[in-house]
Amino acid sequence: ESGSNEARLLVKGTVVDSSAVSCVLPAFASPQTLEVAISLDGLPHPGVRGARLAVFDPSQPAGVTSVSPAYGDYAEPPTVTLRGYNFAPTPGGEMCCQFGERLTAVARFVSATEATCVAPRAAAAGSAQVRLSTAGCDARQPDASSALFTFFDRRTSPTVLDVEPPVVALGSRELLKVRVKNAAPTPGLSCQFESLGSSPAFFRGVGLVECVAPVTDVSRTVSVSVSRGGGLSLPEAEDMEDGSETHRTLTLVDLKSAPPAQECAPRVAPLGQGALVSVLGHNFAQPRSADMLLCKFGEAGTSVAIFVRTTVVRCEAPRSVEARTVPVSVSLDGGKSWGPSTASFSWWADGEAPRCDSVSPKAVHLGGGEVVRVRGKGFAAIGDELQCVLGGVAVPAALNAEGDVECVTPSSPVPTSLSVFVRVHGVACAEAIEARLTLYDVLSPPEVYSLSPAFVKVDEGGELRVRGSNFAPMPRLACSLGADIGQVPAIFISTEEVRCVAPAWPSNAIVPVRVTHDGSAWSGFAPELAYYRPPKLSALSPVGGDLLKETLVLVRGSNFFSERNGDNVYCALGPKLRAPSLEELRATTPTSASVVSSTSAALGVRRRM
Repeated sequence: ESGSNEARLLVKGTVVDSSAVSCVLPAFASPQTLEVAISLDGLPHPGVRGARLAVFDPSQPAGVTSVSPAYGDYAEPPTVTLRGYNFAPTPGGEMCCQFGERLTAVARFVSATEATCVAPRAAAAGSAQVRLSTAGCDARQPDASSALFTFFDRRTSPTVLDVEPPVVALGSRELLKVRVKNAAPTPGLSCQFESLGSSPAFFRGVGLVECVAPVTDVSRTVSVSVSRGGGLSLPEAEDMEDGSETHRTLTLVDLKSAPPAQECAPRVAPLGQGALVSVLGHNFAQPRSADMLLCKFGEAGTSVAIFVRTTVVRCEAPRSVEARTVPVSVSLDGGKSWGPSTASFSWWADGEAPRCDSVSPKAVHLGGGEVVRVRGKGFAAIGDELQCVLGGVAVPAALNAEGDVECVTPSSPVPTSLSVFVRVHGVACAEAIEARLTLYDVLSPPEVYSLSPAFVKVDEGGELRVRGSNFAPMPRLACSLGADIGQVPAIFISTEEVRCVAPAWPSNAIVPVRVTHDGSAWSGFAPELAYYRPPKLSALSPVGGDLLKETLVLVRGSNFFSERNGDNVYCALGPKLRAPSLEELRATTPTSASVVSSTSAALGVRRRM
């Protein structure tokens, strides 16, 4: 019989004795597994089960078409099932699973198309072709059909070695070929793309998986890592033991648009010298050929660029013996097309590069139209090319008779502090700490929202941090601490913060805190500052209480100073004291069920700062 209850072949048998019958098998067209039963009347008996017999071709090796599972931890390998053809337990030999050239395991015959074995331990992660030998583990038949089995290490994450292509077009969903170490054809195999999510990965062979690039509408570079899926990596499997990175990068850009260059750093070099320049912009990418990514410095020359990320490339500015400023642009196609540019690079003689030192006035009305003066060096009257840059907004500038730059401020909807630059020949001077301008509403006083800290000690005082809005660095910027203490100078931090120092005061007091720009118009809301002395205790009533109940204790002493800030007064209970004396029992009280009869708690009063 062959895999069914219907007899397909009857052959004549000869009785050898009461426990043995012999018969001659005919030729078969292909290897197969038969179920052999004995009939004494020449008729088939479907209900009688017999023994299984494998018919194989001894002139052909066993062929493996699949192995399941096709992966396992190299240190804890699983039992695998091999499926194929021409499997048979050869007399005098043993069936053997061969994993590559050196690893073997004894196989158990199931049928002419199926065998099982326990995968051997491997020395490290890797993949091996699995073959089945019917003539023992030492018999090698390299031409026999095989299936791939992958050993991986659960203790380390997969390591991405390379991503091809490294640059893809936005929205293209291009197929990526990822060369990876320590991956396996697991059900949860996927490629991870940082915040762009993941996509299913397909194991294509030793060290190679394929997945689809993520979709995004913004040019960016993301790291690419490979995950084997849930439960197939231990929690600590984060990095390789040798500290190597477990990912590589993929750049997604708009390949239809040339990359714009927006800024250079540094922007200037001395005459006769070059410089390594970082060009800032967007939509930069690493082409397949390194010499396709170029920087052009106007008529001064072109150099090969190094890709850093989609917003930065680095290139070498050429030397120039002529003082000049040139535009800087970037190409992804070897110079066939160049992106737009607002970036520039200059060569200056010593002492000629522009420098910003200060701006005056330091604060103006946020409505715009105010004239400010920037002092410094290296400015030149060159018409429309001389600009002030106020917080990123470029406005026309002019050189006055003293050699300073004057420009008109733009408007701002809210108070803010801006950096101030002057651009000469497209080159901005370095920002100085003093070259900052504050726009505020001169028609409204400052507003105060909060005060920190809200308490200072009597006879000490301390620095106060006042938060609010519409602060400005005016000469008469001050804090008021009530009529008795008076005004103290304030230090401008930002339009939302000033700091002032509360002086020492001889007694407890609560004072309102306000801020002014000019000494006449003060903020409306005034948070309160409390001067206090540390409280002292003199007596408790009662001096004891029930272990299992709360006890209301009256604490007497001095310097409690609750008044309007009573919600900031607390009783501090503890620490526990062992073996208290009678005097201690009179001055303390237990406060919880966890305190036993031989312990007491020290009680103090404190104020939350």
